[in-house]
Amino acid sequence: MKRLVWGIVVVLVMGTVVDRVAQAEEAPSQKKTTLVLPGAVKPVSEKKSATPAGSSALPAAENIPGSVPNILKRLDELTAKLNELSTRLTMLERDQAAVRKDYYAFKEKARGPTCSADGLQSSNPLTGAMEHCNPFRCHEVTGVCRTGCSATAECAPGYVCDWNVGDGRCITPG
Repeated sequence: MKRLVWGIVVVLVMGTVVDRVAQAEEAPSQKKTTLVLPGAVKPVSEKKSATPAGSSALPAAENIPGSVPNILKRLDELTAKLNELSTRLTMLERDQAAVRKDYYAFKEKARGPTCSADGLQSSNPLTGAMEHCNPFRCHEVTGVCRTGCSATAECAPGYVCDWNVGDGRCITPG
């Protein structure tokens, strides 16, 4: 990942340099008028100096676009920004993991009651309670213990359904 990020940084820096060169080439050239004086060795430009008289102040090399010090300064700034973003990404990944963990825990609890594999118990993940369904079996769809029967298959082992009474009840044969 760091190689990818450094590659992006290099592309950004090189893109900035290329843009600056292109801008310099596209800038309208300043008209220079050359005066030829008798006995002059060099042509004299009428361009006026931007620095005050008697001052020879040049901009710092790191402020000149496209210069190596300028590129290195920009690279340091981008590296600092990359480190900051990397730290933020790490924090976001931790937050995401915590939220994901909470989500799956909630999803498990929100699922509602479930039957045990043998169908003799019902468990409720919200309360953590386990209920024995004897003399009935757990209802496969709702996950709660039945309160009535319409067939012996809905009764716990050792019981039969007496459907002649109300909703039906599971009783011991005999």
